[in-house]
Amino acid sequence: MLEQQVKTDKNLFLIQHHSPVNEMPDLIVDASYNSLDTVFFSSRFRGTKIIKNDSVFKIVAWQRNVARLQKMDVSLPTIVTLTMNEKRVIQDVILHNSFAGSQGLCCSYSYLQRRLDKMLKGNAFTFKNLKLMTAKNLQCFHLQEVLQGALSFLEQCGSGNQLEVDEVETITVIEQADNIKFVNIHEYSTGIFIQWELTFFDYKNRFQFGKNGELKNINDLKVSFLSKSPDTDEVFFCETIHAETNIQAIFSLLEVTKLCWQKIIKQMNLKPTAFYNTNSVPSSLIGLIIQILGTIIFSNNYNYFQHILGALQRHKGIPLCIGIMKDFEEAQIYFPDFNQNDLY
Repeated sequence: MLEQQVKTDKNLFLIQHHSPVNEMPDLIVDASYNSLDTVFFSSRFRGTKIIKNDSVFKIVAWQRNVARLQKMDVSLPTIVTLTMNEKRVIQDVILHNSFAGSQGLCCSYSYLQRRLDKMLKGNAFTFKNLKLMTAKNLQCFHLQEVLQGALSFLEQCGSGNQLEVDEVETITVIEQADNIKFVNIHEYSTGIFIQWELTFFDYKNRFQFGKNGELKNINDLKVSFLSKSPDTDEVFFCETIHAETNIQAIFSLLEVTKLCWQKIIKQMNLKPTAFYNTNSVPSSLIGLIIQILGTIIFSNNYNYFQHILGALQRHKGIPLCIGIMKDFEEAQIYFPDFNQNDLY
């Protein structure tokens, strides 16, 4: 039933295969979207487009996060365009000006554009330089996700003299009675298709969050996972999670997301280092899970959503990305290249 819906729903992937590369940023920002459910909670749309003509690569790497908060949809696109020579040395990297991060003014477009230029221009877009594309260096988790995803997709597709390929993916949230299901659909223009579902049973009474947005504990939560593609049988696992502290809760969810990721990798016959172009990457999926659970449990409250992000993006009090800084003084300690003009 779900597979039939996917094939007939034009807006599920946000944009379609073979979209013109120069039009993609506007298409991504402006496209309408649908949900698999009658009620919309949250979706993450993502994808990559790669074109190579003779000696020049052009890549558009993107995601758009949409969440319903207080009866309105908050839409957060991240779109990066790369131009590279035949040796895959980055000659130009452009963050689209629609970028607004997830934390408002602190997610500064001008500052992050400078970080991209500083870290990436003149370097080869290869796994040897994967560390340049981490949140630690780029100071933004969204940039890490779209760039590492684009690099993985490029490695999977090869780099012949002529190349034009793309991939599109959507994860969306469905609530069924007392259960919540994360449904992910991933499709390549080359014909590769994979679908997976992660279900939390009787979930609302299983999680306790703190006043600052941290996940405090998990009480005997039953979790199931299903993954299928046209060429493989269905794969299931079922786990029960119990955690009495924040650290235990994060670790337990991380173990579940790792299992999901590893089973999908096995189905696609890939190496783990070559599969970051997916919503199932554990660091991404666990963030999505906690944000969505907290948002729904606290009735789509925007303020609490911000608390959840704050708890996720700080470690031992240290901000892990520019958007989560508390004030300009803290930015000067952890992000010394940031200046007050970047706020405007």
